[in-house]
Parts: sequence; structure tokens; C-alpha cells
Amino acid sequence: MKFESGDFIESRLRLLMKDSRYQEFNYSFEFLNTIETDAILFIGFNPSVGKNEDISQTYLRRELKEKTKMYPYFNKMEEISIHCDNVPWTHLDLLYYKKNEQETIYEILKKDFGVDYIKGQLDITRELIFEKALPKVIIVSNALAGKILGKESTKVNSREMKLKKVCFNYPFKFDSNLGTDKWENIPVFFCSMLSGGRALDNGSYERLKWHIKKSLNQL
Repeated sequence: MKFESGDFIESRLRLLMKDSRYQEFNYSFEFLNTIETDAILFIGFNPSVGKNEDISQTYLRRELKEKTKMYPYFNKMEEISIHCDNVPWTHLDLLYYKKNEQETIYEILKKDFGVDYIKGQLDITRELIFEKALPKVIIVSNALAGKILGKESTKVNSREMKLKKVCFNYPFKFDSNLGTDKWENIPVFFCSMLSGGRALDNGSYERLKWHIKKSLNQL
């Protein structure tokens, strides 16, 4: 099944941006117009800006098929779905502002109101995951996203302490039967990026595919 996420996300982002403090953050927002529910959910950090991409619109809606054609980043996700007997898949970024440099979040959090700006976006994603998407399994293939979710520990310094203010800090519990963490009753896999220069090696990627499929079969 699909959920029409475009109106849901955009209405909440527009409400967030009514706060005049956030006009300083002059970013476009991007999000999926529809998402699969009861599916494999891949979680990233924030949408990137493609080469020669027009980002003059403040609110950019995309379909997953469109993004898959635009960015090779999504190819491995589709491969995992096929490996898992074509269980539907979808993707969500924790944040919606478009920026290639993920470290930008630390610059945003330096502002007194930066924490509220980030939290406002994360609250949208939290509601989307647990009340709308209701995924079968979650794969978090980004270290910074893992930190925000509360799995990856943050260092005790001023920069990381700012990040800690926006962390979900969910109580992940390791399920010895599944061999992975659980978030409520949802199996969660934390891993390196699936593509690019810091991607999983082939052996680790094959084990991840096997493990996800095994977990799905045990649900």
C-alpha cells in the first residue's frame, strides 16, 4: 500500500517555516510524494543536490522511481528488495533540507534556534515512520543518521553535545533470535553506506542482504 506523503510533509514544513527565525536557513526542501507502507524502509540523512539540478522551488516533491533514475545511490536498495522476494521498499531522509555537505547540520546547530529548526523536521519524520509508514524492517545506512536515532554514541565535545540535543535516543534492544537490533517490534539494521567511496565491501553487503531476508521471513 502507498501513503500520499507529499501533502503530509509539505503542510508541516510550511507550518515550521512560518517561524521567521528560520528564514536565515535558505534551503530548498525535498521529499517523496508517496511512500510504501508495510515495506522495507531505508533511512538516510538528508537529500543531496544533483549536478545541474534546479532547486529554485522551496518545496520539491519527487517520486521514488524518479529519484532511482537520478541517483545510483538507490540501486542497492532496489537490489535488496529483489533479493527479499520483491518485498516493497521505500526511502526516507531524517531531514528535508537539500545540502550535499552533511556537516552543515553542525553549523545550523550553532544558532540558538537551530535546534528547534532541526527538531521540527525530525518530528515530521518520526510521525511519518511510526504512524504512516509502519515498516516491516528498517535499514539505516548512514552514520550521522545513526547518531541522531540514538544508536551511535556521540563524543563529549561542544559540537557533538549540540547534536545530542536533537537525538531521538530510542531504546534499541538487541534481539538474539534475529541477530539485530529492534526498535519497538521493528528489526533495525545499522550499516555503512550501500554505495559510494565508503560503501560496504561485497562480502558485508551479501551478508546484509541475507540477514534482512532472514529477518523478514521470521516476522
